[in-house]
Amino acid sequence: MNKTKDKMMKEFLENNAYFVDFFNAYFFDGEKVLKPENCMELDSEMNDSNMDLEKRVDVIRKYNDGNLYSAFIIENQSYVD
Repeated sequence: MNKTKDKMMKEFLENNAYFVDFFNAYFFDGEKVLKPENCMELDSEMNDSNMDLEKRVDVIRKYNDGNLYSAFIIENQSYVD
């Protein structure tokens, strides 16, 4: 597994402009629907005591523009498993 690539992608996508560009390309065919100023960083640690789950995701953002309220997560992988 190439941790260097994962780290570089994580650092790249921590920039809100690049983060929303990714989702705009995927969901909206490149149309600039999501705006970087409406993104807010969330804690990347996910815990669920009911499922005995502790996990960290690479990049997570809360998005709120007054009409759309969502959480977007990106988990990088160097290879398909």
